[in-house]
Amino acid sequence: MSWPGIETVKEKILSKRYLGNLNNVTRTYYYLKVYKKHPELAWSLLAHLVSRNAGYQMSDLKRFENWKKIISGAAVPPITGPFLNILKEVFDYISTNEIEAIFAFLETGNFLIYHDVCPQLEAYEWAKQYPDHVDELFDMLLDQPFNIDEFIWESWKKFFHEAETNSWFPNWWLVPEVEAHSYALIINEQNQIEDRLVHDPHNRYIGKFGTVLGPQRIIELMGRFGQTKLLFPVANSLSDSSADNLLIYTVDDFLYLGSRIDTGKNLFAGLFKKTDLQRRCVEFWALSHPVHMGTRTDYNPVNYSTDYSALWPGGQTFSPPVIKTTTSEHGWPRLPGKTHRYAHLHSKPIKLPVPVMGRSEVYSWLSSPASPKPLELKPRSAQDEIFEPIK
Repeated sequence: MSWPGIETVKEKILSKRYLGNLNNVTRTYYYLKVYKKHPELAWSLLAHLVSRNAGYQMSDLKRFENWKKIISGAAVPPITGPFLNILKEVFDYISTNEIEAIFAFLETGNFLIYHDVCPQLEAYEWAKQYPDHVDELFDMLLDQPFNIDEFIWESWKKFFHEAETNSWFPNWWLVPEVEAHSYALIINEQNQIEDRLVHDPHNRYIGKFGTVLGPQRIIELMGRFGQTKLLFPVANSLSDSSADNLLIYTVDDFLYLGSRIDTGKNLFAGLFKKTDLQRRCVEFWALSHPVHMGTRTDYNPVNYSTDYSALWPGGQTFSPPVIKTTTSEHGWPRLPGKTHRYAHLHSKPIKLPVPVMGRSEVYSWLSSPASPKPLELKPRSAQDEIFEPIK
């Protein structure tokens, strides 16, 4: 196939970036598709699994919003008795605007990461197809409209050469180069949100929702709702893709850049490098369940249901798709203009305030080994959500 020219490639990548960044569902699907094509890009499998968790959390927030309606008496049929008292104890302390602020925080962070990394992943795929244009493709990423950081640009060029000369690392989980590049991507992605979301006094991306709560309060509320726990289904065996068990990881100190980087490194090592069987079972579940709608029924159809009647007490717990579908009107708005209250930033992103190499800790982050705290293996039924009264 003849080389189409760099401008054509650029337009195709821009289209992929826009269409893939519409919402959590499109992003999650994209990361898995990349991993299936290029398994040596192991970071994309981790990104897929973490993005699934963001979807579950967004689905939970929609359920919380519905519970607020119950408390106000707007739900039909109304609820009385002990369940209503429990809901009031938990949700009287949080407003609908605060629930939307948490959603906006999750959506904005994942939007920013995808916006930056999608062109990198696409350039890698083009480079494999047209190896004579490797330098041109990766150099393109430094300029408008991509503007990737030089730190990750250097990592991509180094990794591509290593992968090309080693048959694309068929046993990637044994390869230090794959781990090193994955760590570089983790460092880069967390730098994307550090000064543009987590610590941005002007709330330029999150807008009015940042003034409602602020990141510290948002993260505190997420912790009280159990949303700092990440869940990773593990296939029962390599011939049974059902998952009776989950690996559970609790995120600590999300406010701190170094802690978030440690979390990413720990997850990579804990999920993919602990044992070969565990890695294969985690991968097998993901590849066997490519459809992600955000609902927790994706991994636990026993305890959760997409049926709206499950919002009421007894039996399963309601877990709607994260976006509205033709069969469910109970998700968040599908249209990107409504989901992205910052949609204009698709084309006019805020310049990265501090380049990765401007962080004094960057070499320590790259070279220090992961020291993962154990992921807890628990039955999926044990993943009960614990709510504490919000003070």
